[in-house]
This record gives sequence, C-alpha cells and structure tokens, in this order.
Amino acid sequence: MRILKCDDKINAPISDEWLHTTICEVRGQPLRFGLAEVPDLIFKEKADYNREHVLVRVIAFSLNYRDTALMLGEHPDGMHDRSRGIGSDFVAEIVSVGSEVKGLRVGDRVIPSMDWPPAGPETSNLAGVVTNTASRELQRIHFSRLVRIPDAMSDTIAAAFSVGAQTAYGMLRRSEVSAGTSVLVTAATSMTGLFTASAACAREAQVYCVSRSEQAPEILAPFGVLRTFNAESVPDLQELSKLARRLRGFDVVIDPFCDVYLLTMVKLLGFGGRYVTCRMAGGPNDRFSGTDVAAARWLHMLTGLVAKNAAIHGQCLGERADLEKAVADWEAGRLNVVIDSLHAGDGISTFIDRSFAPGRAGKAVYRFQAADSSKHQGEDHG
Repeated sequence: MRILKCDDKINAPISDEWLHTTICEVRGQPLRFGLAEVPDLIFKEKADYNREHVLVRVIAFSLNYRDTALMLGEHPDGMHDRSRGIGSDFVAEIVSVGSEVKGLRVGDRVIPSMDWPPAGPETSNLAGVVTNTASRELQRIHFSRLVRIPDAMSDTIAAAFSVGAQTAYGMLRRSEVSAGTSVLVTAATSMTGLFTASAACAREAQVYCVSRSEQAPEILAPFGVLRTFNAESVPDLQELSKLARRLRGFDVVIDPFCDVYLLTMVKLLGFGGRYVTCRMAGGPNDRFSGTDVAAARWLHMLTGLVAKNAAIHGQCLGERADLEKAVADWEAGRLNVVIDSLHAGDGISTFIDRSFAPGRAGKAVYRFQAADSSKHQGEDHG
C-alpha cells in the first residue's frame, strides 16, 4: 500500500520505498515529502478482535492545520511517528467488515467522524481525530468512527470535509446561531472559517467576516456574507466598529484563531454575546502571542465581558451529530465546500506546494490512482 511520509532529513539518502519526493518549507523548516510503498495491512475479518472494525481503502486525503504540528514534531514524544504517514481528513471505501459491524457494508464510501469529547466504545489518544495517518492507503477503524456519505458527494469534496465541517458545526451549535443572529466570523478564508460562514448564511443569520486575504470578498459573497472586512486595513476595522455599534454588538463572534483576534474582536460582542474559538494560529508549543500584551488589556477585556454578561467558549472538533448535519446540509445544497486543487499520481510536489501555499483558500486534495497495492505482503495489524 502507499502512504505519504515526511521527515527533516533532507540530505540523507532516499530509501527505495520513497516515490515522487519533494522538499517544501513548513513554517520555515525544510521537510522532505514523498509517497512510499510499504507492506499491506492484513485484516482478518473473522478474528474476534476485528468484530467491530472495518478495513478501508483510502481514495483521497488532504492535510489540515493540525497536521502541520505533527509534521514538525511539535507534539510530545510518542504521539506521532511521521514515518507511518501524515494526514487527518480522508474519504475511503470499505473493503472488509467484522462480524458485528452495524450500518456499514463493503463498498460504502465513508469519512471519519472527529468526535470530541470522546464517546462510544472506541476512544483513542488522538484528541478526537480518527487518525494522524490519513495518507495510509489501508486503515483499520472502529465502525462507530465512520460516517457514510451520499453518492452525489465527490471524492474530492469528501476528502476535504470532516475536520473543518465538524468543527464549524460544533461552534455554530455552541453559539446558538439561527435566523436573524448577527455573526462575525474571523479568519474567514481558513477552512473552518469557510465552513462556518457558509453554514451560518444557510441558517439565515446576518453574517459578516474578517480576513487578511484579498480574495475573501469574492469567495464569501456568493455564500450570502453581507460584508467582508480586511483585517489589515485600518479604515475597514473602523467601519467594522461602527457596524458593531449600529447592531448594538454582535450576537456571536466565531474565531478560529484566538491568539490573533480575541482581544480586538471580543469587544464587538453585544449583551449576552457568545464568543467561540477552536484553536490558536500558532503551533501548540508556540508562545501565546497574548502574553506580550499588558495585563491591563486583558483585565479591560474581561471587565467588558462581565458587564455584557457575555461568554467565551472553547470548542474542540464536534459531535457525530454535527458531522451528520453538515453532510445533510451539503446534500440539500445548504453548504459550500471550497476546493483549491486536486492532485494525483506524481503530482505530490504540487499537492504539497498548494497545501502550504500562502493565501490559499480551500483545500488541496491528493487522490490515489488505481494501482496494485499487493506488491508487498504484510503482517496482521489487527
């Protein structure tokens, strides 16, 4: 089977198993990427330990913001081995099922359900994510962590769906967005921001966005976004403040990157407002940029929250129902999925380049081409 590997040993000899290699800088660090051919994972469907598991063959996958930290080795030792592959989002076809698998059968196309907090019989130490190695062509997964997708959903869209959609729908649920709710979405051309803005518009909320991308207004206007403000423009930010005053503050601020926007955007909340965030822009071990800010600014922000009876919520991923709702909304035409590009075969170099391209909006997706993955025979990984 094939997997996408990466390492920082860019001057070391390349192993024979590495194919289509390329070198790309990630946060200033050069990394080598390449498809590799490794022994197949053998799945014994009649084995007792596999009774609630399925074997899937990954069709296509994409890289997420969270994958960057794993590539750079920023997580604690032992959490992830880059030599086993990288990636979180994928679409796959079920090729074998255990004896007690419910609701899924061979031939179904599925995507991972990124459940947090952990629920059900199968939990892991991956903080809700089904796998850190989505680019491994064969995967053994508990059936409860997979969601069947409609026939109309393309492999490209499905491979770019789970993390962003499930997180966005979790934040929308947490912030109680509905028709008429005034919503401000920051980092609006991040994948989570795009999902959030599209879904909020479909709920007939009054949606406004903030972004550093010059493409943002053109991308977001078709969703129904009323206006997109440039985060680098002082006049735009002044207009945003005036808008917030006219609205008597936003009902909701949804902010994917709290270390970038928290101190400024939380001030735009109205009485009883809800601010929801899902992560920081920096890596998990990066210094939190807010610590450079005088304590008085933090106290002023907190005092304002108290005076407004406003709330700050943290949201990690979402619940299974959030992902199922997102899939249903996509099928009904109520959710847009922005795709940057599709790559296959020896296009691994362009896939990596687009995955980390500055200013990119939407996902780059890599699709495995049909191949005989039985070149190597492996041991049972059940």
